[in-house]
Amino acid sequence: AQTQIHALSPYNRYFEGMSEFTYQIDRAWYLSIPKSFFDDAISAGPFELV
Repeated sequence: AQTQIHALSPYNRYFEGMSEFTYQIDRAWYLSIPKSFFDDAISAGPFELV
């Protein structure tokens, strides 16, 4: 467990920990395609597949 704690300490220092997860997830460019797909799927109407 100590190794994992030491590995996460720079992340907590520079990215303010997991409390900023929703802020950081919007800025991860490599997640833009799946995020767009799921946003479209969630906001789709009942006749979207027709």
